[in-house]
Amino acid sequence: PGYDPLAFAVIEAHRRGLELHAWFNPYRAKSPTAKSDLDPTHLVERRPDLAKTYGKHSWLNPTSREVQDHSLAVIADVVKRYDIDGVHLDDYFYPYPELDAAKVEIPFPDDDTWAAYTTAGGKLARDDWRRDAVNSFVKRLYAETHAAKPWVKVGISPFGIWKPGHPAGIAGFDQHGKLYADAKLWLNEGWVDYWTPQLYWPIAQTQQSYPKLLNWWAGENTKKRHLWPGNIPSRVGAAKPWPASEIVEQIKLTRTVAGGNVHFSAKPILANVAGIADEFAKVYATPALVPASPWLGDTKPAVPQLGDIGPTAPPLFSFTLPKDCIAVVQTRAGDVWTTTRLGDGDLGWRETPNATETWVRSVSRPGILSDAVRLPCPPPETRHADRQAAAEAEVEAP
Repeated sequence: PGYDPLAFAVIEAHRRGLELHAWFNPYRAKSPTAKSDLDPTHLVERRPDLAKTYGKHSWLNPTSREVQDHSLAVIADVVKRYDIDGVHLDDYFYPYPELDAAKVEIPFPDDDTWAAYTTAGGKLARDDWRRDAVNSFVKRLYAETHAAKPWVKVGISPFGIWKPGHPAGIAGFDQHGKLYADAKLWLNEGWVDYWTPQLYWPIAQTQQSYPKLLNWWAGENTKKRHLWPGNIPSRVGAAKPWPASEIVEQIKLTRTVAGGNVHFSAKPILANVAGIADEFAKVYATPALVPASPWLGDTKPAVPQLGDIGPTAPPLFSFTLPKDCIAVVQTRAGDVWTTTRLGDGDLGWRETPNATETWVRSVSRPGILSDAVRLPCPPPETRHADRQAAAEAEVEAP
């Protein structure tokens, strides 16, 4: 379109104090919904031996080392050239099974790499061989992303059930056996920085119980990565409508064991379908920082350096930050604290008229907070009574 859409999106997200995570699908190569012909340099055109027709899509063969190298090179290129905050994979590894006219599952066409593996003396059973290829990809993705930029988070949102029967009483699709995705292993090994299992079922649905699955995944989080389960407000107001309160109650349940939620998608929230945005305003009443990831770097950043105070009422404070840091401002008015995560390039703060005290901190890329620096009282001619009283009081930092 005459500009780089991803570069634009990163800049605009960071201006608003938002993280931007780039979402990749490492194996899906061609979709039937594509609106234009493939470029002659596309991998499907250049290397049809690597891209298998399966159903209406073209899929790269996960057991091909060339495929793994190609997809990882694409992701690494984005990580190195763009200031993204995270790399995200969805639940697509091997494709969901396609059925023939007799409703029988069609095998994935990887006979060529299977034959090469067995001829070379490979001993794994075919399903284990497929899972081993996906495991290798996930492990390499985590290591290679952090080798390029240690602070870039790696997240995966797998299908919400690892295997039927885990935990007891859970039934449904088997991603371990059908997508060859050993998602439990990836979480157990810490090959992610945040984990977003797609728990797209209501609380009361017994065989796919939201609370049971949430607690089971929490128990598998042995490396203490971020657990941010996936929720689906897109089912609010649909043909089989969920009330907005269903998602709100799931958020409340999540907060008993995990640090946040990821919602798919933004559309019903922006449109306030069935009042869901109104309900979200109650559970997301104030801004919050993304939780810190100390395993990506736990060095405490230097404090912001305060500069001049503008001669305005209310005053405008300026400050400078350490390299690669943003600022968070915490302001108190009476007994109420307000947190504001400033965007990139914001190196000033205009005091709110009713503030009794204000503190500013640096925040590193892994989310580590610096010590707090209190903004000084403004000159007498811009000072108001409640701020003057607060300046004379001994109040601890938030």
